[in-house]
Amino acid sequence: MVSGAPGRFSMSSEAEGLAGLRAWLRGALGDLGVERAVQAELVLAVGELCANSIEHAYEGRAGQPIHVSVAGHADRLVIEVEDFGRAFDRSRYTEPDLDSLPDHGLGIHLVHRIADSVAIDVARESGTRWTLVKYRPGAGIGRRRRAVVSLRRHHRHRRDVPGRDHGGGSPGATSTWPRRSR
Repeated sequence: MVSGAPGRFSMSSEAEGLAGLRAWLRGALGDLGVERAVQAELVLAVGELCANSIEHAYEGRAGQPIHVSVAGHADRLVIEVEDFGRAFDRSRYTEPDLDSLPDHGLGIHLVHRIADSVAIDVARESGTRWTLVKYRPGAGIGRRRRAVVSLRRHHRHRRDVPGRDHGGGSPGATSTWPRRSR
């Protein structure tokens, strides 16, 4: 089952619904004035999250709900992807080794590379809500955030960086990437 309305799309957990999701999202982003290259990136990121909901949250069970919403603001886009299956467990996620040919983990990696900000909410009765923020060109915020993330990635293996969070945090809490569990 697939249904869409301006700003919101609902589908059930079947891979066949992903094509409809992608078409709806391209249209919604186009209506918000998002340039085609950014549309393609966001369609990829949201498609990956929905595919993960199908495969991991619902473990392939058909007929389960997945909701996607898009909100346009003057300086940013906010996209939420929500499922009600098994919650994302960050402690089980392993960054892919990009020097090899990874067989898992690339979707989440791509989501974090595409979005300017990613929040994960698992402090719910069930499921996961992913909130992606993409700043519009000229907002300036996205460029500053990317510089900070690049610096964090550069220092992620160093334990001597002042103010660096090396801890995990509550596994059931809302968190913002790139804070990592160890």
